[in-house]
Amino acid sequence: MTVTLPEVVPTSPRSRLDVRVTGGIVRGVDAEGILAWRGIPYAAPPVGDLRFRAPQPVVPWEGVREPPGSAGWPRSPTKASSRVPGRACRPVRTA
Repeated sequence: MTVTLPEVVPTSPRSRLDVRVTGGIVRGVDAEGILAWRGIPYAAPPVGDLRFRAPQPVVPWEGVREPPGSAGWPRSPTKASSRVPGRACRPVRTA
């Protein structure tokens, strides 16, 4: 994967988080001063004829690809939300 910084001088906090990669532009996140870019595809999805074959180049996209967890991305369940209501968790005794 090749990452190149935008050629324009950032004018807003949002533009400094937009970075051009091989397939298009991805948006990063600024979490308490830590910059991160997540969900960047490095190859075409291995489905259909591509299954069990060498990775193929990423399929380019239009516009800005939003990071996971923002609108349009499914969120992973948390431990608290994956519990069954009304059932207490008990420690397992060993030995």
